[in-house]
Amino acid sequence: MKRIVFRKPFRSRLSEKLMELGNLVAIALVFGQFLDDRPFSLQIFIGGVVIVLLFYLASYIIDL
Repeated sequence: MKRIVFRKPFRSRLSEKLMELGNLVAIALVFGQFLDDRPFSLQIFIGGVVIVLLFYLASYIIDL
């Protein structure tokens, strides 16, 4: 099976964009909890933190 290899500039840019996407998720799901009139949802907060960490981990692995 042939392996697809991407060059370093592409991997760096993809890594950067994944971190930006993680930041957007953090703003929407984690910090957005404190700006809304609805009661605090621990499930949404934890889900947002997990998704952010997954995006950051993927970004780190891609940029190796």
